[in-house]
Amino acid sequence: MNHVILIEIFFLIASALFAAQISKGMTANILALIDGFQKIGEGEAVERIPCKSGDETAYLCKKFNEMNAQLKTSIEQAVVSRTQREKAEYKALLAQMNPHFLYNALEGISAMARMRRQTEISDAIGKLAGLLRVSLSGKEQEIPLSMELTYVRQYLELMKMVYGTRIEWDIISEEELESVRIPKLLLQPLIENSMVHGFKGAPDLFTIVVVVREDNGKLMIELFDNGKGMKQELADQILNGEAAETLSDDRSHIGIRSIQTRIRMLYGQAYGIRLECSEGNGMIVRLCLPIKEETNV
Repeated sequence: MNHVILIEIFFLIASALFAAQISKGMTANILALIDGFQKIGEGEAVERIPCKSGDETAYLCKKFNEMNAQLKTSIEQAVVSRTQREKAEYKALLAQMNPHFLYNALEGISAMARMRRQTEISDAIGKLAGLLRVSLSGKEQEIPLSMELTYVRQYLELMKMVYGTRIEWDIISEEELESVRIPKLLLQPLIENSMVHGFKGAPDLFTIVVVVREDNGKLMIELFDNGKGMKQELADQILNGEAAETLSDDRSHIGIRSIQTRIRMLYGQAYGIRLECSEGNGMIVRLCLPIKEETNV
């Protein structure tokens, strides 16, 4: 709000109040102005004030209406700008995550090719191609849970080909929930994070379990692993972005922070990720999402 306009308005109000005679029209104008300023101060929308007389207070009403129109325009522009910024940030997060995953997947296949030199490499490349089709095709931000779980299974099968009997996984899902729509590429970065951080310190058999269920009208997706885990305090810092400086060289934590940001941007603060862990006892990642049935969006 322009301070010069406010000073001018209050000066004219004072002049009007000290006038020798105050007509009914002047009184109505002043009361309407006071009511208008109070509503603006409380964040309420204010309609145009009709002028009841042709004196100084009418000029005040005119200036108030001009100021109010400018304020509404500024608010609308701010809302549009914020929406565009959030969409741009969301797309940037997706672009940030995809290359990171592709790099790790290609590195795994390359390592397998060097060590084994077997024809099963063609199967691995085929699975990778399937992953690429999902990650790089389509413009939808949300996809059915069934598609996301198919994507996760392909990724885990690829990791199984790389690590053999050292890894085991299972997905437990309530079938009626698989039509629910969730953000695309939501689970794979979390599983990749488990592989990167839990696998090195895991027992001889590294296990990942994904459980999908409903809880009080919300979709819950839980990822369990038996890796090396970490201190709960550090996990909380990673999730909140407070550990960014100490882990600046650890790109694998980008996935968790990015997913938390994506969920909050799409659905609000009531939804998101929780991490439960302790050193030497693996990690549990709990995702809370709204239940949105499959529709064309």
